Amino acid sequence: MATGMRRLNWLVAMAAFVLTLSSLVVGCYGPTGIGQSARPPASETSAPQVQGPTAGSPGSVCKGVPRLEVGTLDQATAATGLKVAPPAWLPGGTCAGLVRWSTNPPVVYQEFRLADGRTLVFSERGGDSLGLPDGKRVSDQGVEGFLKYVAPEPGDTVSLGMTTFGWMANGICYRLEIEGPPDEAMLVAVAASVP
Repeated sequence: MATGMRRLNWLVAMAAFVLTLSSLVVGCYGPTGIGQSARPPASETSAPQVQGPTAGSPGSVCKGVPRLEVGTLDQATAATGLKVAPPAWLPGGTCAGLVRWSTNPPVVYQEFRLADGRTLVFSERGGDSLGLPDGKRVSDQGVEGFLKYVAPEPGDTVSLGMTTFGWMANGICYRLEIEGPPDEAMLVAVAASVP
C-alpha cells in the first residue's frame, strides 16, 4: 500500500513538472526566442494564459489544496500583499515563465527556464519560516540560508533529484528550487540579488 501511494505521489509530481516545463517551453520559444539577456525585460515577465483546471478548482484532482491563481507579477502583488519582484540576477539565457500565487497563506511562485533546460522556481511566502528546508547552513554574499539536496530514489534512472535553497529576510521566507544536484554558487548569487 505504501509503495502504491509513493508511486502515485511520484506520478502526480512528475505530471505537474511536465506541465510546468511544457508551459515554459511555449513561453520561451515565442517570437523573440530564448531570453536574450540575463534578466528578461519587465514586458516579458507576464504569464501566458493557461486553460483548464488549476489546483483546487472544480475538476481538479487536488482536493483540499489551496487554489493557485495564474497571472502577472502585478496581479500576484495585489492579491497577496507581498512585494513581488523577480531576482535582479539570473543566469544568462534564462526565460521567465508562469507566475502563480495563493492568498491563504500568501505565497507567490515565479518559474524560470534556464538555458540548460532545467526549471528554477523562486517563491516568496509571507509571515513564517515553514518553507525553509532542513539542510546545510550556507552563509555567503550576505545571504544566510539552508541548502538541501534530495537524491533520486535508488534505481531511479530518470530524475536528477531536487535542490532547495531557502532563507528569511524582512519577515519573508524565500525559496529557490531546481532539479538536479546543488550549484551553491549560482543559487546564492540569485538569492543575493533579491530586492
